[in-house]
Amino acid sequence: MDFNQFERLYEDTPIPVTLAGPDGKLLVSKIDGKHIVWDLLPPDAPSVVARVDEIDAQQRIKQDEGKLTAEDRRFYETQRLAALVDNWSENWTWNGDILPCNQTNAERFLVSKAGKMLRGFLLVWRRSNELAWSALQRQPGTTGAGVDASTENTPKMASPEKKSSRSRRATATKTPSAS
Repeated sequence: MDFNQFERLYEDTPIPVTLAGPDGKLLVSKIDGKHIVWDLLPPDAPSVVARVDEIDAQQRIKQDEGKLTAEDRRFYETQRLAALVDNWSENWTWNGDILPCNQTNAERFLVSKAGKMLRGFLLVWRRSNELAWSALQRQPGTTGAGVDASTENTPKMASPEKKSSRSRRATATKTPSAS
């Protein structure tokens, strides 16, 4: 292993991510029959860090003025997520039209119902280099896999209804009672 590969996590070089649907299958365009790909920047890329710092400063100003609402927080989070998007393949449509990639359209898509799944993926991507590293390892020439990364193996958050209300310690030390 060449540790120099880790430097890619701190560069402004986009990483192609092939999108998967809710069923885990890779999305294929009806326009050209190819996969739908979004080029994402690593969370610690200099341009992302700079943009997030700007957004954080704007949010702090509004918060210091006592004017920060829940809607504002969501707006700033959407801006942070859109900062990760460098480009996307233009082989998909939204409301029947091909959506050109730019910051405004990325934000519009991420706040829509249609963009909710991708928003969840980007929230995880932004918080951890794990997904970016995995995506880099799937790049041709990096490993034997030779395929783009995809959202199909996105870590799933445990849903609250599936969590046990009992503590782990109580569950682990509980002994069956004799009948």
